[in-house]
Amino acid sequence: MKKPGGVIYSPDHPLSQICKIMKAVLREGKGEYDIFLEIEIRAKPGAKREEIVLKEGVLYLATRARAVEGEANEALTKILAEALEIAPTHCALIRGEKSKYKTFCIGLTEKTRHDPGKVAQLLLNLCLTNPQK
Repeated sequence: MKKPGGVIYSPDHPLSQICKIMKAVLREGKGEYDIFLEIEIRAKPGAKREEIVLKEGVLYLATRARAVEGEANEALTKILAEALEIAPTHCALIRGEKSKYKTFCIGLTEKTRHDPGKVAQLLLNLCLTNPQK
């Protein structure tokens, strides 16, 4: 995945609402992607169950996988990709490999099933079904 470009400040973009609700940044795409969405999450490895919860603007991802040799990072990537209905190859960990505070970069293309509008709706649904506590 190529490095994302500059930040997009478009109130009309479907993902702009997500950036207001949670810690996320929208960036111009490069290469095969039209747009990148960077989402900050807080990881909970070794949890009893896998879940996604929005709390105080931070997306918490819990996984059963232990934080050993990158197992939890792989599991978190799969959980996030599955929740957004995108391929795990379009979701990459860019910061926080050995920290519980992580940043994922999600590459989106308007012409494929990785449509930013669809991803925005899925993230909004996550926020509504798992409200802030």
